[in-house]
Amino acid sequence: MGFGELLRDNQIGMVYLVGAPIFISLMIVHFYYCWLSVRECRRSRGRKALPSEAREAILQVEVY
Repeated sequence: MGFGELLRDNQIGMVYLVGAPIFISLMIVHFYYCWLSVRECRRSRGRKALPSEAREAILQVEVY
């Protein structure tokens, strides 16, 4: 029983019953990862080093 047979047998409701939850869950995961990405960008923007801290960071890199 293929997708075309489901449509011909007037069982289109089964297609939506199976497809809709999968689609909705994928959309939720997609927007969740978009939200995490935006949140991380905002956090990293707030962590920019001051000029004095930047010099210390350069010295630490040179030491290692």
